[in-house]
This record gives sequence, C-alpha cells and structure tokens, in this order.
Amino acid sequence: MSHPQNPSGHTLCEFALAACPGEAAVIVTLTERLDLRFARSAVTTNGNTATWELTLVAMPSVEGGIGVASATTTNLWTSPSGSPIQIDQASVTDLARRAFAAAQQSPPAADAAALLTADTYLSSTDGWSDQSVLDGETLSATSLGPIMEQLAEMFDRGRHDNVGLFGYAEQESHTTWVATTAGRQRRSVQRNARFEVTARHDTEPRSTWWGRSADRFEDIDLTPAYSELSAGLAAQRIRRPLAPGRHPVLLTPSAVGDLMVELWWSASAADAVDGRSVFSSDNGATRIGERLAPATLSLISDPHHPLVPASNVLAVAGSDPHASVFDNGALIPATPWIGSGILRNLMCGRAYAERHSMAFTPSADSLAMHIDGADGGLHDLISRTEHAILITCLWYNRMVDPQRLLLTGLTRDGVYEVRHGQIIGAVDNFRFLDSPVEMLNRITDSSATARTLPREMGDYAPRVAMPALAVDGFDLNSKSDAM
Repeated sequence: MSHPQNPSGHTLCEFALAACPGEAAVIVTLTERLDLRFARSAVTTNGNTATWELTLVAMPSVEGGIGVASATTTNLWTSPSGSPIQIDQASVTDLARRAFAAAQQSPPAADAAALLTADTYLSSTDGWSDQSVLDGETLSATSLGPIMEQLAEMFDRGRHDNVGLFGYAEQESHTTWVATTAGRQRRSVQRNARFEVTARHDTEPRSTWWGRSADRFEDIDLTPAYSELSAGLAAQRIRRPLAPGRHPVLLTPSAVGDLMVELWWSASAADAVDGRSVFSSDNGATRIGERLAPATLSLISDPHHPLVPASNVLAVAGSDPHASVFDNGALIPATPWIGSGILRNLMCGRAYAERHSMAFTPSADSLAMHIDGADGGLHDLISRTEHAILITCLWYNRMVDPQRLLLTGLTRDGVYEVRHGQIIGAVDNFRFLDSPVEMLNRITDSSATARTLPREMGDYAPRVAMPALAVDGFDLNSKSDAM
C-alpha cells in the first residue's frame, strides 16, 4: 500500500480493514481543537491541537452468533527521519489482533445484523478520498484574533467596574471516516465553537453567566456580552424574598437546552420496552403515539438543521440502548422525537427495530425545539410576562427517578424576579426538582428558537437550538448556597 504524503483518514481505514481477519467496522476521527482560557480578566492559556483516533470493531463468528469487541488507539502515524508521514502499520495491525482476540471470547451479540454495504450514495463528491480533512479550512492561533480583540475590551471594562471575568473560547472540528468490511464507506465533518464567561464582582457576592454556541468563532457575536453581564450584576444589588415552592418561571434557551438534552438522551426504545423509562407504558409497550405536549411543539434531531447542523453518518464505537455497532455508516435522517406534541420515535438500532416492529431511528448529534407561532427573543418574553422567576442557567443536574424523568439540580449565576415586564431584583438560588416531560404541558409562552449553549450539558451536547419558555408550577424545591 502506498503511504500518504499527508495524513489521510480514508487510507488509514482501508489499511485497518485489510488487517482484519473477519467482519469489522472501522472509525477514524481527526479532531482539531483551538482554545483560549482566561481567569481574573487575563488570558491564561491558548493553543491548538490535532488528534487522530482509530476504533476497530471486530465482529467474528462465535458459537451461537457473532462476537463483538472494540479497541482504540491514537498511535496511527509515524514519520521516520527524512520520510513523509505514513501509517504506523505495526500499531494498527496489533489493534486488529487485540480486537479480534477479545471478540472471539465474547458472548453472541444481541444486536447482531448484517453490516451495511456500499450503495449508490457514493460518488466523487462524497469526499471519501479527500486529502483536505477540513474542506480547505485550517484551525490556527490566528483564528483567535477577533475573540482576543473583543476580550481585551471586555477585560478593560471589567477592571473599571471591579468585575473579574472567567471563561473560555473553544472551536472544534471533527472529521470522521467510517468503513466496513462489507464495503460501506462514509465521511463527515462536524464543527462547533463556543464561548462562555462568568462575571464576578470583586468585593460583593454577585455573579452572572453568558454563553453562546455556533459552528465557528466568527459566528459568535460578543458585542452584547459585557452589557448583559453588567445588567445582571446590577439587578443583583436588589434582593427579593422568595420562599421555596412551585412558581411560574422563565427559562432561558440555555436552561431549556439542559432539560431537553436529558429528555433526548432518555429516549431509548429498549429502556422504554423494558419498563425503565418515562416513555414506558404497560406490558412492554411504549408511549409512542401518546400526546406529551401542546400540538404546537416539536422536538427534532436533524443533521441538516439550519441552526444546528451535524454529521449525517452514524459512527458507533460500542453498542448501547440507543445505537448498534452493526449500523455503522448508516445515513442519519431528520427524526422527530416529539412531533405536534405527540411522541413519534424512540432511538434504537436496526436489529432491535425489526424485532419490535419499530422504525430504525439513529439520532443526529443535534437537538432543536420549535413551537409554532412563537416569536421574539428572551427580552420579548420578559416584556410580556406579568410575574415570574427568571432562571438564567442550571447546574449539576442529576436524575432522581427515570420513570418520571424527575431531575434535580441547581440554579446559579443569576435568578431574578420579573413583574410587569421588568426585572425588579434578584432572588436566592434554589435546588429544583421537576420533570422535563411533565413540564411540557405547563408551557404558557415561548420565544422563537435560537441556537444556545446548555450550561451543564454544553461539553457533550453543543449543537442545541431552543426557545426561552414560560412554565407554570416549576418546583424550586429548596434554597441553595450556590452563587
């Protein structure tokens, strides 16, 4: 096999498959990352990295079926003195050996299915053989220029106001190649950039948070950040009493995102059929077809969503209740989890779907909620609210009861009282206790949908688009000492 002059994901896939003594799937991912971190209004670190990773999923025949085992390595390339970069053949061959040895000792896989084969989707425009892994884009420190300039201005304003700024900016690009011994070949690119900052007053216990997500740094406008942080700190000078209990609340798109990601990740068909989730019904049935929300509401994962695009190629390193390694390379369609208020789909692999007469529903790595007729942004929602508690963001969310999807967590960095369309002061932080599924039928108003950064889940689910919501009876269970 010829060696690439530059690292090439498709060549690495093909070499790894050739090293396999039986059926297998291979996933190669190049992650390029650029980040900047700051604390106390000063940059602490910045830099960019590129990391290659190969996962080989071995699927040999074993007694009673097909065994499965996965092995992963980052030792993929070697560059002998004076030679171009080339595949580290010994590392890749050893990876295949280890994966197949483990798979031959494993029990038969319950999700076994025939591997997906090549089809007419492939053409010269699919990019499988492209050497340019980022479609001509390259991440470098110069990409931080616009962010650095805007940050410098924010730092100056913060020093003048006795406010320290803490946070980071991060941009990632993931190029993934997926191939199987049955001939399937897919390549996809998925990007994300995010910025978040916490402002803390130097002498008083006041803090606010601001965060945004986009595909690229240049799509994040920092212009309103410091003004909005300052407005929050100013509102916290006035303290308002609030007893624990159920209250009407306004949830920012970030807070809604954190709650809806928990709902999305709980939408497993296997868990529902086994009676372990909020989407379970009686006698092994699910709640598919049941109304969960107003008819105006939809919750969808769509790789081609205009606000939160994502990879449309399924890459699964290890089977779980949501996806199967045997479906590697499948194309991911737009899938409504909730459509017109009704539960439409739950995640499952092909083998499970066939056994239970369900649709095969792989999920794109993005989530969006839309409410028909909603308009304006968060500030418009505030202006038309008679009385509510505005929750800026959520933190440390944890499951209490999966059969209700009952969550607990904390509010932080700004909880405010709204009266007659105005923020009139801040209240204490609270521990909340509520279910995002049960909450859907208590929505009373909504803004338009916009891309957002969930505060708690942003590390794992950065491609999220949500409205701000007005919700009745949100359970602020007890007071918290969090800032």
